[in-house]
Amino acid sequence: MPWLGKKFSVLLGQQSSLTAPPTGAVGQILIDATETHVAVVSHDCEFNEGKRSKFLVARVQRQRGDLSSEQLEAFRASNDVQQRVAAGEQVAGIDAFVYEPYDDVFTDEMVVSFPTIFPMPMDMKDDLVSVKKAELTTEARVLFRKKLGLFFARDADDIPDAEKFDRPLPDGHDSGSRL
Repeated sequence: MPWLGKKFSVLLGQQSSLTAPPTGAVGQILIDATETHVAVVSHDCEFNEGKRSKFLVARVQRQRGDLSSEQLEAFRASNDVQQRVAAGEQVAGIDAFVYEPYDDVFTDEMVVSFPTIFPMPMDMKDDLVSVKKAELTTEARVLFRKKLGLFFARDADDIPDAEKFDRPLPDGHDSGSRL
């Protein structure tokens, strides 16, 4: 998925720069972008076709480089919010979920940054699925949903455990393609 940069150019189909284009004029905007990974963060990390016209994604970005080893360990352990709370430990990084390095996808530890969430039109779903690299295991998805739910200040435990399952992977992906 493109990560939009700050530099862009606006192209309008008008002959003169002395007059404003008519209301409703169609133009183009060219935006410099670099590819980045995203995670689907819509309800239950699914697309919910037929229920919504958009789905939500968040950027997957590099782990912060300014954390001590103790802070990094607390950040990683905070993927399991309930365990941290039960142990009387502070939950670190409530706005992110840590991914370990993953073969053929990223070699460094990465995080899903919840503040970078943005909507995408549902008609882009097939394009996104076609470049899918991996999927969370059911256990990791439950932890992810719980932490994301806390970020949004709502409980994410609205699906009974008996109804949770690993979804089939796209063609060309084997069972080792899960985070």
